[in-house]
Amino acid sequence: MSQPANPAESRPNRRRAERVTADLPIRLSARDSAGEAWLKDISTNGMCFTFADSLPEMALVRLGLEVDNGEEKKGLEVEGAVVRCEPVPQSPRLPQGGYEVAVFFTNLAQEHARTLHGYVATRRRELSSAE
Repeated sequence: MSQPANPAESRPNRRRAERVTADLPIRLSARDSAGEAWLKDISTNGMCFTFADSLPEMALVRLGLEVDNGEEKKGLEVEGAVVRCEPVPQSPRLPQGGYEVAVFFTNLAQEHARTLHGYVATRRRELSSAE
């Protein structure tokens, strides 16, 4: 029996919030790692990104990024827990390969939650109009 090319395709979708795709740089800091990561998708509950280093499940991370809600760009700082970390092959952003990391937000200030909600709604409209 063949395996799916992407392990995520074989998992059930348990998300409670709609995710939108995005390709933005992220500043990541964790206990034993820090650097630039690349956003893959985001919701009001969490995000998925690629990163050069493996991060242990349940590791706490701080993430920073800049989002455009259609009116202005705003900085967004969130804290979360790693819920998944899987190896991915090399790519233009990760020439040596890396990891796809999923994070569930554990600490999101109310102002940042509003910014994030606005960004997700704007991005959803952009993606719908592109179809």
